[in-house]
Amino acid sequence: MLLEMSTWMILPIGIILVSGIGARWIKPSDRMTAIMFFFAAGVLIAALCTEVIPQAMTRQRTPAFVLGFTIGVVLMWLMRSLFSPPQEKIANPNRTITLGSILNIGISLMINGLLVGIAFAIPNASGLVMIFTLAVKAVLIGSGIAQVLFRNGKPMITVMIMLIAFSAVAYGGSVLGWLLVLTDAQAITAIACATAAAIMLWVVFEELMVEGHARGTRRTDSLSFFVGCGAAIWLSMRLVDAVGQ
Repeated sequence: MLLEMSTWMILPIGIILVSGIGARWIKPSDRMTAIMFFFAAGVLIAALCTEVIPQAMTRQRTPAFVLGFTIGVVLMWLMRSLFSPPQEKIANPNRTITLGSILNIGISLMINGLLVGIAFAIPNASGLVMIFTLAVKAVLIGSGIAQVLFRNGKPMITVMIMLIAFSAVAYGGSVLGWLLVLTDAQAITAIACATAAAIMLWVVFEELMVEGHARGTRRTDSLSFFVGCGAAIWLSMRLVDAVGQ
């Protein structure tokens, strides 16, 4: 299981690095970026409904779920209060990488990696759905971070070091999630899933949607959201059918 998970984790890690390197020459338009943000939001909502919340509920640890969800909300509220940029800086082409953005991205990748590890460690769980979710986020994170760093005159080596560090955080989270299930820590796993659920909801509505709307809103935005959501649900259903056979 651990070897299989590690093998699949090569995909999102590779996407982070490749999209970061490609950002040196490829700069998507605001319209394309907005579509990608809404697509990612749809994928996260689908993964939340089909994978994360069901995994938390099957453990039948209501106090643990409430505690974990509260931890997630409080954590992201503190991050928003202490580090998030003012509303007028969203989609600002002169934005810089701050400590807050680094912590925000790191926590998000850690949580996604954690969910990958949990999904791969649980029999009949759809770990590939979480890999798909992490891969979609990897495109936005890799290209977004790299573009900001290149715009501020940072060399390629600096960009690669930061992207490798984020990749290590994601992989570390996946190993941690795998170990949680391996130790049969039901309450802790329920807390972790509930915390992840709260953080994923926060990322969708306070980051992805906000960033997408900041670049202008068109009908294609809603369409890309539903395409992302439908794609992740379809993948989950296909994997469930494959496991059942």
